[in-house]
Amino acid sequence: FRKIDKQKIPVFEIATCRQCKSLYLVGETQKDEDKYIFKQPGKGYYEDKGNLEYYLVLDDETRNIIDNEDEIVSGGNYDNSGYYNLCPGCGSIESDNLFGDLCECNSEYIKLLRISSKEGLVHKCPACGSVSPQGSIIWRFLLGNDAVTSVLATSLYQQLPTMKIHNIKEENNTYDLWSADSNNSPQVIDDQKKEARQLLAFSDSRQDAAFFATYLQNTYTNIIRKQILLRVINENKKLVIKNRWSLKDLVSNLKSYLSKLDLFPGMSLQGIEDISWSWSLYEFLSMEGRNSLESLGLLTFKLRKPNNFAAPPLRVNHGI
Repeated sequence: FRKIDKQKIPVFEIATCRQCKSLYLVGETQKDEDKYIFKQPGKGYYEDKGNLEYYLVLDDETRNIIDNEDEIVSGGNYDNSGYYNLCPGCGSIESDNLFGDLCECNSEYIKLLRISSKEGLVHKCPACGSVSPQGSIIWRFLLGNDAVTSVLATSLYQQLPTMKIHNIKEENNTYDLWSADSNNSPQVIDDQKKEARQLLAFSDSRQDAAFFATYLQNTYTNIIRKQILLRVINENKKLVIKNRWSLKDLVSNLKSYLSKLDLFPGMSLQGIEDISWSWSLYEFLSMEGRNSLESLGLLTFKLRKPNNFAAPPLRVNHGI
């Protein structure tokens, strides 16, 4: 539960179908006096993954699609129906054929359909019929240690104060590093000061520590790349639609934007153009799957067929 305006409001774990993106609630049902309360996965799940329950959130469209009664399973020892009502105000859950009120919250109930699972995994989505025999077709929003640490480290790094880094030039190549004579030290060139931040991270594993530095760099670079691409599109959104931008147009405007930012000081215009192409093609090919800008619904690509395009003739192999 979470407190909002001094009132406790239940928080539920959500999941989605990997194919149709239908919304699911995941958790456990526990009895509280004369009610059954739906909660996030807890002790029961960690003792036995088979205790995990999946409910498809129903709307009018989804309910009309589902016509396979085999997907509706027993509701455990507290009911024998697959359709349920859930109160978002207190978490009370019961079969939709319950006589009387579910609770006293006067909230609009959430319509659910309980889905069969095996060892905590759902192999078929009744909303679209997609099947995943090996793993679960339902994607839970679980956080890995690396992703969480990367986000925290990035936020912390951006809040750190900058420090001056001096470019040191040796005027005397014969000076002694171990000498106590201060005049024997190299000269500091003040006109080449640079600002930088430093972050020190610890790990119990040398392998994890070495991997995390690269992981943090890659994830941060990906975030910056996506933000810049979206900024270029948003600043030119009228022209994007009016002039029907192609991939080449995106690259050209991205190149101009990167040059203006001076994000790659000292790099030639050809080098910046090469980076612009690689960034654009990376998103065009959806190299990151569900995390690409197109999968997230932030942009879309469409294939533009040539005017003289014609499908190749159908070839039938009749065999011998």
